[in-house]
Amino acid sequence: MNPSERSREPLVGRQEVADRTRALDKALADAARAAEEALAEGEPLGLWLLPLDDHLAPRDTLKLPADEIPSTPAERRWLMECLVPGPLAGAAGYIVVGEGVSPSRINGDPANRAEVIFMQAETRAGDARVRFYPIIWSDAAAPRLASPQEKPAEEKGTFSRLLQVADSFQGRVDHTLLQRALAAHADVIEELADGDILMFAVGEQLVQVIGAKHRVRLCTKLHLLDFKAAADAGEPGALREYFELTAGRGVLIHRDTNRTATIMFAADCVRPSAPRARRPKGH
Repeated sequence: MNPSERSREPLVGRQEVADRTRALDKALADAARAAEEALAEGEPLGLWLLPLDDHLAPRDTLKLPADEIPSTPAERRWLMECLVPGPLAGAAGYIVVGEGVSPSRINGDPANRAEVIFMQAETRAGDARVRFYPIIWSDAAAPRLASPQEKPAEEKGTFSRLLQVADSFQGRVDHTLLQRALAAHADVIEELADGDILMFAVGEQLVQVIGAKHRVRLCTKLHLLDFKAAADAGEPGALREYFELTAGRGVLIHRDTNRTATIMFAADCVRPSAPRARRPKGH
């Protein structure tokens, strides 16, 4: 590399950063205009997820109606983890848009009207933004958004790690295989309580059945192939784990009130029962 090329290298890097910043600013501004137009129509905004392409431009918008958003943070997190894998697969980043209520409005206004639009953005290049747009309400005109207020993005914010969740997505599970697996594990599933998770393999993927309501979801943090590799390598206990996941009664995870997790084999703690023709409730 000659001296002139070395002198240009930092400048090129700074230009790329500046270009990404402008592109993300434009995407946020465009999303704010779209949110403002939605408010003018008089409907609750709900929650929006905008995957970003390689140029940090929104390639689509996934909209979740306000009345479908769970009331607790844990359920909202679970919902986002279920929604994002498909839309964010291969995305260069994302923007989340939603409505918020300021503490002063909650305490001082019995109507509890939402008065801010919040946005959080993350990119694979490491850019992160958190913005709040105050909503200006008027009886004589449509609502509009004031200038944004920006604050530093938290390392582990409400919608952090969505890109990692998308990267760990294993695809869709075969519906017929899933129904057979649910029926085969029905006796264990019926014993699940709040805080319990049953994990077992369906084909080459891991599935979780969660709690007393028997919510079914793909496991995004663990992979069956990792268990197989550990078993093939002769790691202590790995062969039993792989057997229970694929041919046994599954692996049970119980979280107590202190959120401490205990991992057990279902075959060791659930008594066998007579075969049932009916499926577990909820399916």
